[in-house]
Amino acid sequence: MSAPVWITATPPTPNGDLHVGHIAGPYVAGDVLRRFLAADGVEVRYTTAWTTTRAMSRCAV
Repeated sequence: MSAPVWITATPPTPNGDLHVGHIAGPYVAGDVLRRFLAADGVEVRYTTAWTTTRAMSRCAV
């Protein structure tokens, strides 16, 4: 048995008001890939994160 495939999504770094693009951008592509691989019988681990510091937003201000 082979090792599972790990997929990670970078946390969104919202600049300005939140909108669906802040969530959909980093997470949708990884989720689609995970579903495709799982349907093909591949063991997949999908991890995500969330930033609480908004570091990139603060640098832009």
